[in-house]
Amino acid sequence: MARPRRVLFVTYGAGHIAMVLPVIRVLREREPGIHIDLMALTTAAHEARRQGFEPLGYRDFAHWYDAGTLQRHATPLLAGTQHPLIDEAETIAYLGINFEDLHQRLGAETAAREYAQKGRWAFMPLGFMRRLLRQLAPDVVVATNSPRSEQAALAAAAELGIPGVCMVDLFSPVGDPFLDRTQFADALTTLSELGKRNLVAGGVPADRIHITGSPAFDSLDDPLRASEAAQDRAALGWQGLKVILWAGNMEAPVPQLGPESEHQPEHQPQPESDPAWFPLQVEAILRAYVRAHPGTALVIRYHPNQVHRFEPGPPEPRVLWSVPQQRHPHRDILLADLVVVNGSTMGLEAAVAGKSVLAMDNSPGRPVFPLSEFGVARGVAGFAELAGAVDAALHEPFSSEFAQLKGAAAGRVADVIDLVARVE
Repeated sequence: MARPRRVLFVTYGAGHIAMVLPVIRVLREREPGIHIDLMALTTAAHEARRQGFEPLGYRDFAHWYDAGTLQRHATPLLAGTQHPLIDEAETIAYLGINFEDLHQRLGAETAAREYAQKGRWAFMPLGFMRRLLRQLAPDVVVATNSPRSEQAALAAAAELGIPGVCMVDLFSPVGDPFLDRTQFADALTTLSELGKRNLVAGGVPADRIHITGSPAFDSLDDPLRASEAAQDRAALGWQGLKVILWAGNMEAPVPQLGPESEHQPEHQPQPESDPAWFPLQVEAILRAYVRAHPGTALVIRYHPNQVHRFEPGPPEPRVLWSVPQQRHPHRDILLADLVVVNGSTMGLEAAVAGKSVLAMDNSPGRPVFPLSEFGVARGVAGFAELAGAVDAALHEPFSSEFAQLKGAAAGRVADVIDLVARVE
């Protein structure tokens, strides 16, 4: 009799854990005896527990190491790294184990120099992941396309002869660091034909790529989310209003001077070196727009790993500060008529939901994720053009071909996992 299959998922927070959890549910529905381990990193652990899962973290394996060594490694790296939703013991274990792995691979001096130059981008915990895979003995490893832990898990799996599946979240355009890899998983899942073309152009063998859509988008078809959005409109008294969602995230800013200086935030301006500077410009413009247009309302939502770096400020009429850990992103998308983004994947999710999307083309992160070039959104050249673009989009709504991508992606990803993970 065949033993139950064992699958290991490795993912971090935000949109990536949202891709993974629906797939786990499908696998468990199909095969009740299946054994699934979920290594949930950063804010992914909080979200997994909130949805009833019992994830693993680095701290669950800290006993493999000397506690004093991990503490010595982690303590100098802790400044500015602690997130309120991540247990300090997990942060210490993550930093300590990753730095110890770097130390073992490169030696003390080189490890310190690499971290000083690259920060967490220097981490590639291959030794830890090899030991983890030997301990958990999965039949297949499934990870998202993130660097560091996820990349190391897939690389270690390949070394040990364990099949691997990589769930790619976006379109992998030219310039995406993911395409710099010299080794890819046995199978990759991607959003659309555009994603497949970009992966092939980046050197991924075409026969490994499966177009599945994103399981993170499946709940856009969930009647519960639509019901929540309708309830929000009623509770907020926003029936009949045009609702704008600002889904922002931090990034290295490009200073905007001269004719656009009138759009500086009303509160104390951020230093131009602060990665919150750019999204705060957009927020200020949209707040001002809503004040001047009584028929509109604004939802402000920042990336769940970054929201603690922003302040909601004093309450304003027709402005809702959305706390990501308390509100599903699709609830906010379905509440909105128009979604404005700089580099957030919520722009793509909004397009899939059939919403009008505006993307800030002056965003420093645009070269890696150019939503307007992909046809996901209409581009906004700069801060000075944003109010006019909002006005036009609210008067003449639009949608894109990506509205066809909704639904059933989790099952298609599960099919790919079944394909590569056969247990006799």
